[in-house]
Amino acid sequence: MLKKLPVAPKILKNDLKGYNYFAMLSSCMFSINENVTIDLSHVERIDHNLQAILGCIMISHAKQNYSDKLVVNKNILRQMSMTGFKKAFRWQENMLISDKAKNDFQYMTFNINEHRLFSNYVENDVLQHPQMPKLSLKLKKHFQNSILELFINAKEHAGCTEVFACGHYFPHRKMIFFTVVDMGVTIKKKVVSYWQEKGIKSELSPITWATKKGNSTKGTTGGLGFYLIEEFVRLNEGKLFILSGNEYYHFDQGIKYKNLKSSFEGTAITIGINSADKRAYILSTENKDEIEF
Repeated sequence: MLKKLPVAPKILKNDLKGYNYFAMLSSCMFSINENVTIDLSHVERIDHNLQAILGCIMISHAKQNYSDKLVVNKNILRQMSMTGFKKAFRWQENMLISDKAKNDFQYMTFNINEHRLFSNYVENDVLQHPQMPKLSLKLKKHFQNSILELFINAKEHAGCTEVFACGHYFPHRKMIFFTVVDMGVTIKKKVVSYWQEKGIKSELSPITWATKKGNSTKGTTGGLGFYLIEEFVRLNEGKLFILSGNEYYHFDQGIKYKNLKSSFEGTAITIGINSADKRAYILSTENKDEIEF
């Protein structure tokens, strides 16, 4: 009997319901050894950045020689046309809008060795977006390197071959959401293996441990990627979402953590930046009358 795919919520957004759906979809699809149809025709809205997770799941399943279908309504298809998702999957429907929208960071797939292309994408699409809070040049470079570290972690820690990204500025919410996804070894598996190897006992969850300054499974000084991003998000009153394995981590002026029933066999990281924040930020090593961290 064919295993049914989970039903998506009508609004797929950056919250527990949204990320739990992708965990269920990932877990279910990789237990099905045949072509599948992902029916999202009832979905009224998908937060644009979440297309990175959807695309990652679809392409990873397609690599097992399956030809899957995605069913969406015209509004969602129009949205996917603007992000480049539609073009990436070679859909042939005629759309009125096919150019990049000014608020979208294009849906992109990067080979794991294309770290320079990814870094340029982050710099040009995300950090130079007109709604980004003001960062000093030094801080902007550190922030860019922190996001790049997430990309490099996918290669060195997760052992995957591709990284997916997509983002969007939501004017009504005054938020920029940017998502980076890989389908490889989860944070939990990597951290728990490292704990066992080093004889480490921790009361923290694997994801929470990985976000702390200096914690790294590389065996060398590391962990600054998650730490700097979360510290900025805290000061900026933004958000940070991490989905990896059966762990859901949400930082929003405090940590919300949940063990999910289903497992996402990879890692999805979403950075939410509060664009209503008009303060300027610098590194603590800089001497200016601005917000330091």
